[in-house]
Amino acid sequence: MGRCRLQRLTEAQAAEIAALVGARVRGDSVTIDLLQFQQIVVGTGRFSSLEALVRASAERDIIDRRQTRDAQRLAWREVVDQVGAEMKADDPARREVERLRESGGLFRLSQGDPAVASTLLQQALSLLAALPVPPTPLAVFAADRLGDAHALDLARPLARLMIRLLAARSEQGAPTSASERRRLLEQAGLATDELSSTALALNLPAVGQGITDRMLRDHAAAGLPCRLTLRHLRLAPPTFATVGTPQPVFVCENPSVLAAAADALAAACPPLVCVEGNPSLACQMLLELLVRGGYEIQYHGDFDWGGLRIANRIFAAFGFRPWRYTAPDYQLAGGSNRPLKPPPADAAWDPDLRAAIIRGGQGVDEESLIDVLLNDLRGQ
Repeated sequence: MGRCRLQRLTEAQAAEIAALVGARVRGDSVTIDLLQFQQIVVGTGRFSSLEALVRASAERDIIDRRQTRDAQRLAWREVVDQVGAEMKADDPARREVERLRESGGLFRLSQGDPAVASTLLQQALSLLAALPVPPTPLAVFAADRLGDAHALDLARPLARLMIRLLAARSEQGAPTSASERRRLLEQAGLATDELSSTALALNLPAVGQGITDRMLRDHAAAGLPCRLTLRHLRLAPPTFATVGTPQPVFVCENPSVLAAAADALAAACPPLVCVEGNPSLACQMLLELLVRGGYEIQYHGDFDWGGLRIANRIFAAFGFRPWRYTAPDYQLAGGSNRPLKPPPADAAWDPDLRAAIIRGGQGVDEESLIDVLLNDLRGQ
């Protein structure tokens, strides 16, 4: 049973306790052998054990800390086992749940309550099963799925848990910044702010009568770039239509290319869209509308690994015809002495492009090819 040391006793208290249990007084403290003390207590005939004496003397229930810890440990294990039983053994999200339990992350998210943790996990997994979705504001998704538009506010425990599991299933590290969380959600079709998710375009041939169609036509008549929000595209989507064979819509990676086209060609520039790096939800929605309307994407981007990864995502989603974006085009472009940042990437539209860039050993920015690209646009 061990020993118990009583401290800060008065001289009289120390002497009385020492006489009762046969202990030695040291200053203002007395050390009691608990097994010996229990024998004294049982010997009185009034109590069956030392614990019985303590419980009878206490004014409230006595908490067995070891028993409580064991019960809590079992409860957390059951939470994770219950969720794990509903997931495939090789599901990365399942491994992330276990990591969160071991690291204490699940404890913190649920404020130490296993029942709350179980509810959060069930809700997060239900939400993951519904993803990806067509471009949708996060608040609308939360309202539809949970009945509360703020349930997935990024500071809420459920949103933080869903994002961690989403990152695991996407085989990405846990996001550490607001921009990384926003990008991860957008990959699943969720926009944290449908007004900040935008698409940049020049001279798009909208044929409908809605407000977005009219805005595009007004900008095109003046040869001015037009920026559309996800809200424009979701609530008042423009209409595009071609006659006969698919018509080209040129797509570039960097806004300086579109700005140069507006300066040089104005209203004479053929339809041009800029993805501005990784395409936002708004940009993805715009490209989908154009492809559905019969337009064929002709795409150009940076000749580097990041540029190829962006292009691969666009190619997988919409397909495209490369616009001076093949291995021979890289060889003609000449280097810019910009080092390449690994890891390398394949090019889904040209199996020779990766090897050509490796041989060249340097990246080529799209901006360095503006004159060549403008000549193509003039030709159209």
